[in-house]
Amino acid sequence: MKRLVLLAVMGAVGLGVAPVSFAANCDRTVLRNDYDYIYCSRKLYEKTDAELNANYKALRAKLGPNSRNAATLKSGQLRWIRERDAECMSSSGLSVDCALEKTIERNSWLQDRLRECKTVGCMRSKLGD
Repeated sequence: MKRLVLLAVMGAVGLGVAPVSFAANCDRTVLRNDYDYIYCSRKLYEKTDAELNANYKALRAKLGPNSRNAATLKSGQLRWIRERDAECMSSSGLSVDCALEKTIERNSWLQDRLRECKTVGCMRSKLGD
């Protein structure tokens, strides 16, 4: 994946084209080529992954660092990462679209658990999912 992006950038620069010119603003850009699609997909995935990390940290803080609930959450999160990677990895590398979809779903799950903890209390039976 990195090689593909690097080759696309080098090829565009060699032609005198500024490859970021179209992709710099992904929410208003009509994706005109593969580079735009790869760049914007990766940018969106990185933003979603940062949100996932913030949601995980917020939930973990709510549980307390040394609680059994925190340990259950951590083991569930590690299992989810392994499953995501197994499902989204192919012979050509990580499918960003697949990883993005899985990360959005997990973000929603983490936000649901955080809401539960704030309202009715944390349920350890749900934290290991």
